[in-house]
Amino acid sequence: MIFNNRAELHAATIDSIASMSHSDLLGTIRSCHISVMKKDKASMHAAVMSMWVEAQPYQEQEKGSEGGGIFDRLLVDSINEILKDGKIIKERAKEAFFELDRPKIIEVRKGPEHKVEVGRQHQLFETLLQIVSCGLNVYMVGPAGSGKTEAARATAKAMDAKFIPMSLGPQTMRSEIFGYMNATGDYVATSFRDLYESGGVILLDELDRCNPRVSISLNAAIENKLAVFPDGVVEMHKDTVILGAGNTRGHGADNQYITASQQDLSFLERFAILEWPYDLGFEEELVRSVLNDETKATAWIRLVREVRKLIDELSLRYSCSPRRAIQGAKMISNGINRKIIFNTILFGGWSPDDTKKAINNSILLKGAGM
Repeated sequence: MIFNNRAELHAATIDSIASMSHSDLLGTIRSCHISVMKKDKASMHAAVMSMWVEAQPYQEQEKGSEGGGIFDRLLVDSINEILKDGKIIKERAKEAFFELDRPKIIEVRKGPEHKVEVGRQHQLFETLLQIVSCGLNVYMVGPAGSGKTEAARATAKAMDAKFIPMSLGPQTMRSEIFGYMNATGDYVATSFRDLYESGGVILLDELDRCNPRVSISLNAAIENKLAVFPDGVVEMHKDTVILGAGNTRGHGADNQYITASQQDLSFLERFAILEWPYDLGFEEELVRSVLNDETKATAWIRLVREVRKLIDELSLRYSCSPRRAIQGAKMISNGINRKIIFNTILFGGWSPDDTKKAINNSILLKGAGM
């Protein structure tokens, strides 16, 4: 298994540290001098522990960016205490891990006297703002429930601007975007027209399912900064930002998103393409803020990620997104029965056979009484 980001790696390593005996941990660290890029899960854990104990900077997979800093040193101290005392300093290690990946509170300054705080956001939110500040439109591509709509909403908040999400699809008509003339000859406007003309953030959601006839009209409106509406030609406001969100890169359907359609390359080129994966640190932050109970939050996050891992390993056509994690946390907070949460959130929409297959392949789910 290859971990996609630091948060996944951190969570798995914490579990390894917590479950190892003193002698096993010591033996693993002493014998392990392997690359962090190893695909084997156990070897990956051992390599990370070894490198941290030796106080070497961790290089993030593919990105090659250095870690290090105060939190890595805290973790080194924690593991050194494990070696010295033979005890598992789980809470201290977990705190160091979590703090390292805690989403930053984003603050946008608009002049010396005015600032806007948009709270903790996705790890790529700052990148999104930087691209938008260049006057470019952005298409966020990521799995369902990864926070694309919320990022667009936060962009509008950072700009002190209006925000509208507009869902596109194969049946979306041009008139739903650009308006129409009614029977009495009066123009019936849309939210798109309002923000296109007066400024704001427009989110074209499900962009990879857009009707080709609509995308042609949008193409001209985005590229030329001029749009032909039924009542005349309108110039796009200088503060209008058009964002897109979708699950695919616009090249057609895949095994997970079978209703996605192929989009014209000239349309896609109007956007900077920004991959928008799950942000596991942000997911943890949101779950903890809902539950306000460390034990419950940790247990729930482990279950969510176990189901997510099984979906991948068993090649199942389901998802267990951060959105699901937050929904479940809300139900736990309200005291809803565990079986109801499992059946509606973790396995909501699953076939009985697939549910049984997943549970049979997971010691954790069996232990949770599934």
